[in-house]
Amino acid sequence: MKIDFFKDLFYNVVSTIVGGMVLAFIFFLLSDIVFALPDLNGKWSVYVTVTETEYAPYQDLRLEFEVILEQHGDELFGFAEKIQETTKNGQITIYGRSDRVRSKIQGHIDGKYLLNDTAITHFTEEGSKRTTTTLQSLTIQNDNIMSGKYYSTSGSKGIVKWEKNF
Repeated sequence: MKIDFFKDLFYNVVSTIVGGMVLAFIFFLLSDIVFALPDLNGKWSVYVTVTETEYAPYQDLRLEFEVILEQHGDELFGFAEKIQETTKNGQITIYGRSDRVRSKIQGHIDGKYLLNDTAITHFTEEGSKRTTTTLQSLTIQNDNIMSGKYYSTSGSKGIVKWEKNF
């Protein structure tokens, strides 16, 4: 009788440990494959449209940036260069490499299980007159497209779309 008790206890303990290990493996598999973070590393074209501004000439201004983004887990780092501006009247300004304003980017990814993942990016632009910061809240549609809204200390806000080039 005592031997059966210890034998049953041993089998129960072993089966509980094995079951826990299998369950943990399933959770790791789900988090790494099914619910994995998107791969946002690469070169991006970012298109910004100003929808609200305190400075009338910037209303409906369209900006294009070239971005190099690096991802480490859920953290984002990179740099952006403004390469083009288009006014609401259609006047286009293209910036040569030596004339481009550079911005530093920091951000993170908020992984979601039931909804699209989101990315929050913070641009710090060292302009010729002052430093401007911009916060973008982006919905990640896939590894190659993100879109959302931005808010800037320049007194403007609007919409933004990211398209990966590689």
